[in-house]
Amino acid sequence: PGVGTVVGGLIGGICGGMAGTAGAKKALDTIIEDDAKLISSYVEEVIEEMAIKHEYTEKDLRDTLREMQQKKVFNSKFFENAYQVYKNKGTDMLRDYLWRQFEKFFFVRVEACAC
Repeated sequence: PGVGTVVGGLIGGICGGMAGTAGAKKALDTIIEDDAKLISSYVEEVIEEMAIKHEYTEKDLRDTLREMQQKKVFNSKFFENAYQVYKNKGTDMLRDYLWRQFEKFFFVRVEACAC
């Protein structure tokens, strides 16, 4: 499978698993289902773009997503903040917000590979 398939499958699992937690329920209660799906689709898009930009292999991407999950990047506060950015500032600012949130994970891995 390509990077896009990996991103979609892993992010879907992460977001789906996160949605079952009590904290996420509170955050997602303020977001209608269509908006939650929209935010998740932008998360997938941005991560896929970053993986392609940094020429990630499927393994690189899985490792990075695993690290992001271990550091609990995809928590209720993340989704709440992302939704507020989208709601108040629009799509372009949401994409910028997501890039800033994820950049350190991709930068660190690229730096590690360059050494």
